[in-house]
This record gives sequence, structure tokens and C-alpha cells, in this order.
Amino acid sequence: MFVCLQTMQLITLDNLADCCIHLTNLIQLCKEAEQENIAASENMKFTDWQLNNASLLYLLINEQRFFAPNGCLNIVYHDNKIIAVSGVYISDFSKDIAIAGVRAYTLKNYRTRYVHGDTIFPAQITWAKAKNTKMILLSFNSYNDWLYKFILRGSKGKGTAFGLKFSDTYKKFKPHKKQIIIKHVPQYILKLALEDDYNYDFTSIEQN
Repeated sequence: MFVCLQTMQLITLDNLADCCIHLTNLIQLCKEAEQENIAASENMKFTDWQLNNASLLYLLINEQRFFAPNGCLNIVYHDNKIIAVSGVYISDFSKDIAIAGVRAYTLKNYRTRYVHGDTIFPAQITWAKAKNTKMILLSFNSYNDWLYKFILRGSKGKGTAFGLKFSDTYKKFKPHKKQIIIKHVPQYILKLALEDDYNYDFTSIEQN
């Protein structure tokens, strides 16, 4: 499926009122993700989302993790339909570090278009800089370590999807040698310093 990227619209949500405007379409995205029934869609499920504190809708509405001033949710529309989503927020362990790509999901027909790499992640990097953070992370659970390896492979100039140019955004990120604990869950991370020569000592939250 060929998609004209110029027809896509990026929208940033950071409060309940704006989220409510797009809630019907967000629910539809979650329902489609649930039907796909893959590991990456597990935390997108609409069914019983109120009981699932890891679901996108729970984090958005109940926990309000992506609300100002500490976070936001980015959605991308195509033809009046949300086709990709993910959030960014200031980490619990350091006010100098933002965590991006939270609950990242793209509809199947759009996954070769780098909607996150070319549209959402640049916006989240801009948001993190505006919040005066010094580093931004992309984190990956064990179930989607394949995505971590995919981005890592592309960042090193190795082949990815046939015939597609790898997103330049991913090339800026560097891997951390160990998993770290984020929200009580071990995560693989890719990190990008937003200030020259900035480094953070993750030792206290590294997975043993």
C-alpha cells in the first residue's frame, strides 16, 4: 500500500479536553490493534482497558502520564483516521531524561513508511528539548526486542526493509550496554544526548 506522506497530520495532545476530542478515533485504533493480536498490540487493547494499568488508554486517561507539564501524546492522522500513536514523558528517575515512543503503535499498512521515525520521534525530540531535558530514550520491552534490534541494525548502516531508506532519526541513537528498569519493567534502551557530551549514570537502575 503506497501512502502519500504529505496527506498525514501530526497532532499533539497534552490535556484531557483535547484527548476527548480524539477519543473515539483513539478507541478505534486500539480496537484494530487488538484484532491484530500480536505482542506489540497487547498494551493497546481496548477490552477491559480500565483494568489494565499498562494499556494506552489507562496511561492516558487514568494515570494521565502524557499530560502537561510532564508529557504529551502524539497521534498521526491519514484520511481522518489515526494510523500511529506514541507518548513521551519526563522520566521518574531523572528530570533531565525524557522517555519517548511509549506505547508506540502503527497500523500494519503504514509500517514501512517510518511514520514514527520521520514524524513522531522528531516531534518528541523537539518536545524534550523544549522541556530542557538533556537526553531522550527509546525503550523496548522484551517482547519487542526485535524492534530494538531492527533500529540498532539500521543505525549501523546495515540493511532493513528492502528498497526503503532508513529513517535518519534512528541513526542518531546509541544503545546502552544493559537493560534498565523503567516502571518496574526491564527495558532495552537507545539513547540520544540533547546536550553535547551529556552522559547519565544508569548503574542504579540497570538490570542485574
